[in-house]
Formats: sequence, C-alpha cells, structure tokens
Amino acid sequence: MSQPARCFFMVESQPMAAQRAANFSTAHPLGGFARCAASFFAVVAFSACTDPVAPQRPIEREGSTHAMPTPDRRREQNAVAENSACIACHTDQAREWEGSRHHTAHTNDAYQKALAIEPSSFCRGCHAPEADPTHQAKPAVGALGVGCVTCHVTSPGTVLAAPLSNPLTYPPSSDPPSGLGASALPPHTIVRSADFAGAKACEHCHEFKFPVPRGNEDRDYMQTTVREHARASTANLTCSNCHMPETGSHRSHAFNQTRNTAWFVQTLAVKAEWSDPSTFQLTLAQQAPGHGFPTGDLFRRVHIHVEVRADSGEILYHENRVLARHFDLVPGYSGRQLTGDNRIFDEPLAIPFSVLLPTPHTQHSTLFWNVEYQRAATVGTGKNPDEVQIESVEPLQSGQIPVPEVTPNPQRSTGYQ
Repeated sequence: MSQPARCFFMVESQPMAAQRAANFSTAHPLGGFARCAASFFAVVAFSACTDPVAPQRPIEREGSTHAMPTPDRRREQNAVAENSACIACHTDQAREWEGSRHHTAHTNDAYQKALAIEPSSFCRGCHAPEADPTHQAKPAVGALGVGCVTCHVTSPGTVLAAPLSNPLTYPPSSDPPSGLGASALPPHTIVRSADFAGAKACEHCHEFKFPVPRGNEDRDYMQTTVREHARASTANLTCSNCHMPETGSHRSHAFNQTRNTAWFVQTLAVKAEWSDPSTFQLTLAQQAPGHGFPTGDLFRRVHIHVEVRADSGEILYHENRVLARHFDLVPGYSGRQLTGDNRIFDEPLAIPFSVLLPTPHTQHSTLFWNVEYQRAATVGTGKNPDEVQIESVEPLQSGQIPVPEVTPNPQRSTGYQ
C-alpha cells in the first residue's frame, strides 16, 4: 500500500484543505474575491500535496559561496531570541556550548580586565559579536558571547553547517528516515558548505591584523593562526579535527582544548638530557602540529623554568625561558614590532641551557625543570619579568635529572614524556 502524500508546510489532507477553503469563502466578508482566493488556495493545496507531481523542497543544499562567520554582527536582541530557539532543539550541543569559552568570550574575567584597560571596539567586535562594538554590550547580548547563531546563521532564514558524507533531503512526498517521526524534519533550511568545515569558518575571528594600517606579513598580524595552519604538515586537516572532536552523535561544541591540561599534556612531548657536562637540553615537540604552539592572542606563551638544587636545598643555578611571538618597542616605528618568534612549529625545538655551577662544586645536585602554558600580560617595555601579570597557568610537563659530575651519562636522559 502506498503511503499517503505528506505536505511539508501543511499536514492536513486534501479534503481538509478543500473544506477549509469552502468555509473561508462562505464566511469571509470579502465575498466573491474571497471565494476566488479560497478556490486558488484549494487548488494550490491539492497540487502541492498530490503524488507523484509534488515539487520537492530540499531542506539541505550545497552552498560553497555562502557567507562565513564574521565579527561585528550587531543583531542585538534578535540574536539572543534566535539563539534560544537553537538551544531548545539542539540540547546536547547547547550544553557543551554553554560551558565553552565561546559562550564566555565577553564575560570572562581576563577579557573584562583587559577591556577595562583598553575599552576598544576592535576587541568588542569578536568578543561580543552580536552587539554594537561602538558601545558597551547590553547584558543579555554580551552574555551570549559567540553564540550558536554567530557561527551557524550568517544569512537570514538558513542555518550553515558542514557537509555530510550522505547529504539528507526530506522532500514533501517522503517520510523521515525509519525510526524518526515528523520532528526529524528541521524547521529551517540547512546550507552545507565545505568552507564551513575548514579554516574559513574560524579565520575572521582567529586571524587578523593590528588595528593600525600595516602590510600583509606575519609581523603585521596580531594573530596568525590560520596562516600557521596553512604552512603546517597537517594542513590537510581542519580546525575541527582537533578543536571539535567527534563525540559519537556530533562534533563537540565545548571548545575546551586551551583550558584542558590533559589535552595539553598529550599534545606536547618533552625530552630532557645532558648534551655535555655543562649543557642541559630540553627538546619540545608537538605530537600533531596544526599551527605554532602556542598560538592565538599575544598573551599566550610557554614558560620554561630550570634550576639546580644541591642536596642541602641550596639553589645553585636557575634560568627562565619564554616561547612566544615577541613584540618590542622599536625606535622610529609606531606600536610594538615583532622582533622574534621562538615558538614550537612542525619540527622539534631544542633549547640548550648552559648550566654554570659554582666552582669548586662538590655537593651532589639535581636539575629540576618544568614547562607551563601561561597567559601573561606585560607592561612597560615588556622586558622585565617582574612586571609580568600572570592571568592563568596550565602545567604541561616537569621532571628532574641528576647533574653529571664529570662526563655526561647517556642513561641519564629521561626520554620523551
């Protein structure tokens, strides 16, 4: 037995449509005009829902040129209301997003402290993208942060998504997949874009130039994450491969990697060894390099501390190193200029330390090392370690190794951790 036709817009049967048209024509005060309109309505209802000539209305389509997410949307309360509709249906994704840094992009303490120092529309455009960046964000709009709609609703009336291996369409003349009811039909058109599955979905907020006019080199960019990824050995992978891992039914919307210590530990391998009696070396390597480590805003850095302690507790040697994009004030140039970049990229990074101990040195001693991921704000010239304000610390790796007495011992290498 064939299944009855089902109309996407109207779930009434053909006789019901005809009866509603008749009721409309006799009761409506416009008389004859109403009867004509009602007759037209009945014909349209009949022709739209009759098999086999009903036109298909795909609810999913390809959109290779569809607009990608951008900052500075200014949709205000409309965005808040529309985002509530997203949350009502997509409960699992919404639960992840509500605990994410996207959601707290505008409300987190570190950003609010920085914004208080420099209340710039340049910052508000990304951190409160649905608000007007020229003014302080309204509480509800600021609390939205980077919402569902910020990424997925870039054009009115459609929802942007990544492609599926088997695109789904539910034309009016077919039922939802087996086991799913009418609720499986989404209430909106879905545009699936290959661009949205890649870095283009992220680049407008995660790579941008300084607000002052400059060129197009790395030094001219405040954030260079996307171009770093394009140069990486894993450029064939997308941002979502690492930052939106599969959870079973969907990709995670928690975006918690940059606050996830366990993920960091898995990401970075560290080898500690003596290359000669007075040179200690740490070699840092990304396990799956997708871009420089660290990447993103100028506050992120890797901090390394090395110290030698005698068995008595006396500190015989200590040294700190910072891996980051280094910006300094340069005479003749406005603003800070990029003067160095010693971060970890595709290849392992060897960092030697010349360990000069007091002479004569007769105490047995041990070298301790630790590697941390920090968010730190510098003030003044940016060169005085005592002026650094640490916002947060994620411990990455640490260890200890005996100090050689005469010659380096290969067995003292701790290997990769």
